[in-house]
Amino acid sequence: MHLLKGSRIALKAVTAHKLRALLAILGIVVGVAAVIVMLAVGEGAKRDVLGKIQGLGTNILIVSAGQIKNVAGRPQLVGNVTTLDLRDAKTILEECPAVARVAPIQSRKLAVKYGTGTTNTSIVGTSADFPTVREFRTIVGRFFDADEVQGAQRVAIVGHRVLTNLGTGRGVVGDTIRIGNVPFEVIGILEPKGVNYAGIDEDDQIFIPINTALRRLFNLTYLNSLYVQARDEQAMSTAARQVTDVLRERHRIRSGHPEDFTLQTQAEILDAAQETSETFSLLLGSIAGISLFVGGIGILAMMVISVRERTQEIG
Repeated sequence: MHLLKGSRIALKAVTAHKLRALLAILGIVVGVAAVIVMLAVGEGAKRDVLGKIQGLGTNILIVSAGQIKNVAGRPQLVGNVTTLDLRDAKTILEECPAVARVAPIQSRKLAVKYGTGTTNTSIVGTSADFPTVREFRTIVGRFFDADEVQGAQRVAIVGHRVLTNLGTGRGVVGDTIRIGNVPFEVIGILEPKGVNYAGIDEDDQIFIPINTALRRLFNLTYLNSLYVQARDEQAMSTAARQVTDVLRERHRIRSGHPEDFTLQTQAEILDAAQETSETFSLLLGSIAGISLFVGGIGILAMMVISVRERTQEIG
């Protein structure tokens, strides 16, 4: 009986001040909605990061020259970047039984011309094993083979966005593009991959044989990084240990001294990315919680005003 009477009084108080009640209810609704949306955004970001890291390939280790530090959730290179070369890649493949494939990487941003179109894009030199290691596929044409790498042939595989930036929507396989004013024959077009975990648009790249990149374009002898594929998931830790031992020996790094390279597994990259995502989710949740708190203050203010109005009636 008391509950029913109290409900009637409360309803009467609410209907007597419709605008005030509407604003208070709206504050709570907006606050709850903000919490739900922010948490959903955070969870979506986590899944997106996971998908991008899985997109690296299967059973992948990344060896980078110098030291890699995570800044704002993205890897940043510090220190000496000339410590890796093609002999390192060859030795790892020969002396590490747990390693199945190695794809060396060296990249630079250069001007690319095709017809009347011009764009600046990332030119990536690598080996014939790269599409297998990174699970890249062509939608037209093919990837270069080991003979073309060995012979430093001027052949190129073009990313989907490069074509868009060059202002051409038609097939360019068999045509000639100029990279840094050097002519290359396009032999393939890659299927879209999107932006990777490091924020790099993998569709805005052109792939060429590593020997061609080092000798004919970049005039370099060192590499940015190595993608190392372990034989299977169980061999990941063994492969990481073997690669570290081989590189320390090749680079003559004494015991107790830090490496001049950084080795990361997919699990380590995922842990770093998830830590950043969780911080981001916590921040979003805090903002949403503040919105909900403000809405609650509105309800409290309405209740206090209603009580004071009733107090005057009661005396």
